Amino acid sequence: MNADQAVARLAEVTRRKHLALNTEQSYCGWLRRYCRHVATLLPTCQANKSWNAFSRASGYNEYQRQHTESSL
Repeated sequence: MNADQAVARLAEVTRRKHLALNTEQSYCGWLRRYCRHVATLLPTCQANKSWNAFSRASGYNEYQRQHTESSL
């Protein structure tokens, strides 16, 4: 489901619930802004995924856990 489909679905639901037109417009505007914001985060999320894959493969997490436990 892309952003346009999500907004259309939200509009359907707000109409089915007989909410005010201003409420529908506010909710749809919020959802559009949220989807735009999430779209800007995706490159960052991809970087985190690659870091997680690297740290698992290299054993970095185990190294970090051992040194954290020993310093306590």
